[in-house]
Amino acid sequence: MSRPATGLSHGSDPVRILSWNIEHGRAVKEARRWISRLPAEPDVVCVQELRPGDEELLQEPWGTGYVAEPRPGSSHANAIFVREDGDAAFVVTDAFDHPAVLGHAPANVAVRLRGPDGSLSDRALSLFCIHASFNSPTTRLIEAEFLNRFAQPGWLTVAMGDFNDAPAGTVVDWDEVTDRAFYAHRTYPLAGGERPTDDRADRTLRAAGYIDPAAWAAEHLRLEKDPLAPTAGYRRPDQGGLRRVDRAYVTGPLAPAICGYWVGDRIEDPELEDISDHLPVMLELDRTELSRLMSNRQASTAA
Repeated sequence: MSRPATGLSHGSDPVRILSWNIEHGRAVKEARRWISRLPAEPDVVCVQELRPGDEELLQEPWGTGYVAEPRPGSSHANAIFVREDGDAAFVVTDAFDHPAVLGHAPANVAVRLRGPDGSLSDRALSLFCIHASFNSPTTRLIEAEFLNRFAQPGWLTVAMGDFNDAPAGTVVDWDEVTDRAFYAHRTYPLAGGERPTDDRADRTLRAAGYIDPAAWAAEHLRLEKDPLAPTAGYRRPDQGGLRRVDRAYVTGPLAPAICGYWVGDRIEDPELEDISDHLPVMLELDRTELSRLMSNRQASTAA
């Protein structure tokens, strides 16, 4: 099994948030078993494409599930599961509904960090599970602009999920992509008829002050594995091959807490490819630094 790659320049007691698009939940039991075997148990699990009723299969090992309302006509939804045992890092203090206008509604909860004595942090951390539109670059841009509402100065926000677009700077040879519908899905039109690779959601989030922790970790941490490894596309050579669509974003104040980021390895662990057409990703935040950030009474909160 793939082992988490941990940053070596921060503390040794990270809080872990895992995100995974489980492909319409067709192998949800196998996904549950895979996560349960991880040597580093996640404190939060964000799931995309969860089928109605399957949250009952996941609540026992992962905690209460906060499931977003499925989009009309869709058979799956976003969900956030937060550990609730005695050693749990977080306590959920609120859950929010964000009805889907065009795409999938995000799951969103506010959590407070539990201290060694059981006390809760002064400030809340806002967690989002996102599944961006697969076929509309316009919708993805709107969804990114929605997230920017939670990036105001001083706010503590983590958004993880399947963003279905390319990070800024991604180069794709679209002449080699034979699935032309996919080409239309992942590019956007300019006035002259050109269709560049759609990276506008990523650029919009970064413009608002969000940080891509995988890119941050690649620059600032020494990791065992590449945090910028691709997460999808390994089944679809007609769509241009591998790409990093499953990502995380954190607001700027959380950057000092980033201590690790890893992507599941389908080569070392072939079972992953059988479970889903996406690989899981995990963000690690240093607990001591996170506690400091969440104890600042003077700053605004995202909750």
